[in-house]
Amino acid sequence: MDAKHSGKEFLTQMRSGSLRPSLIRIGMAKPGDADSDVILFSESETCGHWVAVPLDIVESVQVIGWMACDDHKHPIVRLQLHEPAPDNKNARVLAELLTTKDTARSPADDPQGGSDR
Repeated sequence: MDAKHSGKEFLTQMRSGSLRPSLIRIGMAKPGDADSDVILFSESETCGHWVAVPLDIVESVQVIGWMACDDHKHPIVRLQLHEPAPDNKNARVLAELLTTKDTARSPADDPQGGSDR
């Protein structure tokens, strides 16, 4: 389900407890091989590790900018993935980890090292 809601829809879903985070990642994209149905995606800021994302799990892609990379450039995209099927336990766990990754803070994220100084 897309993360965009009208103000009224958003409030209704918040009140009912049915509002769920979307599976969204931001990173660079490039096409896969000509005969493949994948988008190559990287959260790195360099032309490093690329992950092949099958088109059938992609809900939407939005270009939000461009990143120069040596003698070429890549689109920076907002990649939204479909929710995994309820019976796919492995995919559901990974989806849950993805939606909590950016909201959970670890002591390593704290500039003061997690202390109460």
